[in-house]
Amino acid sequence: MQNINKLKLLAFAGSLREKSINKKLLKIVVDGINTVDADVIVLDINAFNLPMYNQDIEDKSFPEDILTFKTMFNECDGILIASPEYNGSYSAALKNLLDWVSRPDNTKRSYFKNKTAAIMSASPSKLGGIRGLMELRTLLSKLGYLVIPDQLGISSADSVFNENDDILDSKTKDGVIQIGRELVRITKLINSKD
Repeated sequence: MQNINKLKLLAFAGSLREKSINKKLLKIVVDGINTVDADVIVLDINAFNLPMYNQDIEDKSFPEDILTFKTMFNECDGILIASPEYNGSYSAALKNLLDWVSRPDNTKRSYFKNKTAAIMSASPSKLGGIRGLMELRTLLSKLGYLVIPDQLGISSADSVFNENDDILDSKTKDGVIQIGRELVRITKLINSKD
């Protein structure tokens, strides 16, 4: 019997690199989410045709992959993002995706309101991508997301993972997994009030 109260979450990294450390981070947190509580769809934004946002393209028609993303964002209860930090902010690829999905369409849907978000970052730097997370939190809040208070920036991340892409330090790994579980907990609370 299917659990009709099961949450739907979207998880994606803001990096286009195939061997991105943020994709490794995302996999660990997704694996730690209890599948009884939530279905997690992991997206690789590099696998989609996402032109840079241009209103001339939008005026003709939304690209097919953008419509796919808009549907997925509409149907999910929350999102989980692992984002690299570029020049003190989040990636252009992530901003482009959110810009496209946020564009109004004739459905009059709000793709972000009353939905949750969890954010994290892994970076080779000593700050662990925390400056980019501050910027990302602001953007997501402006879009209407409830961004959970917990966030995580892992510094010196190029030496945090082993050859199997697992996190070497158990305390750090537990912290990563806890972000996903907290996203589920808060999302359930919000949905129970609907």
